This record gives sequence, structure tokens and C-alpha cells, in this order.
Amino acid sequence: MVDYNKLIRKFRKSLTFLVIIFIVSYMFYLKWDWITSNVPLINWMQFTFKMNFVEKTLLGMFLSSIIGSFFFVFLPIEFQFAYYATSKHNIFLVGFILLIGNVIGLSGDYLLGHMFGEKLARKALKKKYKTFNKFTEKFAGFFVFFGNLLIFPIEVFSVIVGSSKYTYKKFLLYTFLGKVIKFGVMIFLITQFGITLNYLI
Repeated sequence: MVDYNKLIRKFRKSLTFLVIIFIVSYMFYLKWDWITSNVPLINWMQFTFKMNFVEKTLLGMFLSSIIGSFFFVFLPIEFQFAYYATSKHNIFLVGFILLIGNVIGLSGDYLLGHMFGEKLARKALKKKYKTFNKFTEKFAGFFVFFGNLLIFPIEVFSVIVGSSKYTYKKFLLYTFLGKVIKFGVMIFLITQFGITLNYLI
């Protein structure tokens, strides 16, 4: 029999946690100009990132592909590829840089889930945590592979997978394979037909 009181308490805890995150994030957003003006290191980092992003440098590609892969930023790699495909750099080099950065960023999502999400998942799921692990062991590889191959919120899913007992080696393997095929298709469309993702999304 479903214990609705427990479900309500869990919902309230989750809702409170999300509200706190939202408030803290919003405060950072409101105070961002003040932070960048008073913290020289952050100001320098912001300026460097913006300059490299606008100039479409290899460093800008690498940094944006990492940062954009974090689940709390979410800048889809497809849009980044469409943006950087028009740079002066060789399209294969662009694809390689974005691929490596994207895999590193998604690995960060996985590790965040592993360090912090596992405890939360254990508390939230309790006895069902074992069932959760069995499910991820069977199907996570499928979702990770196709999630990286297709347009899918793989960033959030990477955190979820990290909170389970699914091994990082398997996660990295399926992530890499999915991304390699995706970038291969995108590069093929551009080099053979001149089609960018601006036409497809």
C-alpha cells in the first residue's frame, strides 16, 4: 500500500532543495556584475572565455564544449558545432576538439552524480535503490549510447547514471562511441553536402 504521507514529505524535501538551488543561482545571476568587478580572477576568466568564444579559437571551442556539457549550463553540442563549423579551422579539427571537450564535460556530470547523487538516491529510493542499480546495469549503456548519438538531454542523464553503481569505464565507452558517430555524421553532412545543423534543428 502506498504511503502518501511519505511521498508528500519526499516531495516537499525535493521541492525545498530545488527552490534553494534556484534562489542561490538567481542571486549569483543578480550579483554577477558585482562579482566580476570585485573578483579579478573571475573577471579575467570571463573575459578570456568571451574573447575566445567570439573569435572561434581552438581554446574557445574546447572550453565551451566542456562548460556547455555541464547539466546546470546545458549548451547542446549540436548548436556549438553549428557555430564553430564556420570558423577558419579545419572541420575535422573542430569536430575533434569539441568531441574531447564534450566527453570531458559529461564525465564531470557523471562524477558529480557519483560523489553527491548516490547518497541522495539512496535516501530517496531506500530499498528500491538496488532495483535502480539493476535497471541501470541492464539499460544504461543503451541510453548513454543513443543519448549521445541523438539529440537528447544526456547531461542530466549522465548525473543520474553517476548516482548508480554503473561503472565509469562503461559510461565513458558508450559516451565516446555515441559522440564519435554523431560527429562523424555532422562532418559528413558538411563536407559532402554543405549542410549544417542550422538546417536540421
